[in-house]
Amino acid sequence: MSVGRDRPTQGPGAAAGRAKESPSPRRRQVGPVATAASLIAIALCAAFGHYAIYVESAARAGYLLDDTPAILDNPVAKWPPDPVALVTTPWFGPEGKWQRQGVSRPLTTLTYCVEDGLGGLDAAVRHQMQLLVAVLVAALFGWLVYRIALLWRVPPVASAVAGAFAAGLFATLPAHVEAVMVLSYRPELLSALWLLLAAHALLGDGRTAAMAPWALLMALLAKESALAALAPLSLLALLVPGRRRDESLPLIGKLWLFGVAWLAARAFAVPTPWVSQEDNPLWQAALVERLQAGVYLIGHTAQRLLDAELLAPDYSFDALPLLSPDPTVLALGAGLTVVCLVALGAALWWLLRDGLGAAGAVAATGPGGATVALGLLTLTAMYAPVSQLLVPATLVTADRLLFSPSLGLCAMVAALAAAPLSSAEAAWQARRFTHAHSGEPPRLVLHALVALAAIAGAVGLCFYQASAAQPVAQAHEAELSLLERGARLQPRSVKMRYNLARLAHEHPTGRAAAVRHAEAALAISPNDALTLALLLTMLPTDDRGCARAAAMRARIWALRPAAAVREAVLRSAVACDAGREAIERVRLLAEPLPVELELVTVGAARAGLSGEAAALLRACGADPDGPRYVAIAVEGDALGGHVRTAIARLARLGDRGGLPGRRHLRTLCDQLAAAVSVEAPAAAVALPDACTR
Repeated sequence: MSVGRDRPTQGPGAAAGRAKESPSPRRRQVGPVATAASLIAIALCAAFGHYAIYVESAARAGYLLDDTPAILDNPVAKWPPDPVALVTTPWFGPEGKWQRQGVSRPLTTLTYCVEDGLGGLDAAVRHQMQLLVAVLVAALFGWLVYRIALLWRVPPVASAVAGAFAAGLFATLPAHVEAVMVLSYRPELLSALWLLLAAHALLGDGRTAAMAPWALLMALLAKESALAALAPLSLLALLVPGRRRDESLPLIGKLWLFGVAWLAARAFAVPTPWVSQEDNPLWQAALVERLQAGVYLIGHTAQRLLDAELLAPDYSFDALPLLSPDPTVLALGAGLTVVCLVALGAALWWLLRDGLGAAGAVAATGPGGATVALGLLTLTAMYAPVSQLLVPATLVTADRLLFSPSLGLCAMVAALAAAPLSSAEAAWQARRFTHAHSGEPPRLVLHALVALAAIAGAVGLCFYQASAAQPVAQAHEAELSLLERGARLQPRSVKMRYNLARLAHEHPTGRAAAVRHAEAALAISPNDALTLALLLTMLPTDDRGCARAAAMRARIWALRPAAAVREAVLRSAVACDAGREAIERVRLLAEPLPVELELVTVGAARAGLSGEAAALLRACGADPDGPRYVAIAVEGDALGGHVRTAIARLARLGDRGGLPGRRHLRTLCDQLAAAVSVEAPAAAVALPDACTR
């Protein structure tokens, strides 16, 4: 047998022999027309995916959930912006619900300031702007997948299809509806936007790559969880083709340096850089229980990703069985955890063994293998901080927390879906350039059929996701419909029932529904102070209603309520003319708040107990003879019908030059006039001069 005839080793025949052994198409540069066409296709997929789901709902949507504290009631979110306040003030403003936890997101709050400076844009316009940001994120993501595929030797058409599919898949994912439709969840979008820009920068040359740490810093200023992206960004920097290891390591060092510097600066500016875990029952749970709950939440998250009908506006700790999880969901979570960890460990070892760089990684795993590994690392790293596995978090889970982790998930799915097309395109190029036509057509037809099936499946998946996401987006058009959906999906959620009762109570004809939802919340948790306080505000102020209110107030005080609840209870005491009760309750507080002292002043004046209230104010370091508390006492006198006392008090205040502002004075005078007409219509009672000017 002649070896030279079957396998030439030199001369022109050697190349032909090697071509027959393993066809390898010549690499072609992608021209500007093909690049522009790919970019347009990716942008269209991102825009159409969002348009199909959100355009009508965004036009009708209002302010939802946390939009009021984060935007409407937040003085920091107003134009012109205060740079110091943006950095040092908590996320929901100085008086927001998280003011004690010190979570500041200056870049996101700055966007609200800009919108306010553009004329106080209404909710519909703000939603349209947020939708544009979401489209930009999806387009940048698809373009990133396309660039990575090209760099890692995926054929041009397959790279374009992978990028377009990634953009469409990300745009239509139903779990993204919450982040796109709720204005106060913009941190998720802005953080992902800047992380994608950092990844794009890493794919460029030296000067462009040097911008990646700055883009990471912008992502951190949008939301602190962007710190978890250091791991996938570092791997991406290592695997960029054409970049030496001695160039990648300093760049990775800068990324980590910026992350550590941000942590240090944040700790200096805001003493408590992370949110509190005080509402999380896992904080007191044993390690085994906490890990079990984290694994259960992974299974629960997988269910939500697969079934849009399970997406709810909130998942509270009392609504999910964290400490006694469903065995089926727990088994699903355990299986996914093991598969992800094993696959991630194997992929990283395979990619980085023996110091492999980008060329070695592609050779070891194939063109799409490195993309799958990078996507898996992104998914794992971005989900880990909110998984309850590392540390107990403030939120048990939320759909918006899946926005950044889903970048990795969609990248993996797009790479796997584009693999058949990549094989078909490579086979076609090999046939063209090697002239080896014998026996090729059947194999090419098979490749083409598989590629077409993959494309059809990708398009079908995007359309299916869009149809599933539309009802979820429609539920986000109004807070009432959103919470009704949440109550249906989370029937054991006290928080959902409480918010439904609060919304119904604000509606002029919703009192019956408000009482029904509040009682449903109390049936789940009889000692929920917030719900008891809300129900207290619904009681009438007649004799029967005040008798019920007195019993309910005693029940609430026994629970040692928070400040917001105490205020509602004191207002009930003032409305029911229980001034002495208010005095006694506030006297027992270690440090009464100013609003509590004001309510005591009103209640005591109404009950004719101003002397006792004055003693309490002095004991708390306040001046009962100051203009502020005297004006408040006048209001209480008018409510209690003590007309002459109120007039004399207001006259003395005017003699000392301490009259309140014009608007407050007008209110007091109107109250006095009404009291005179009711209490002493025939008596010679003259209003003070301040009211007659």
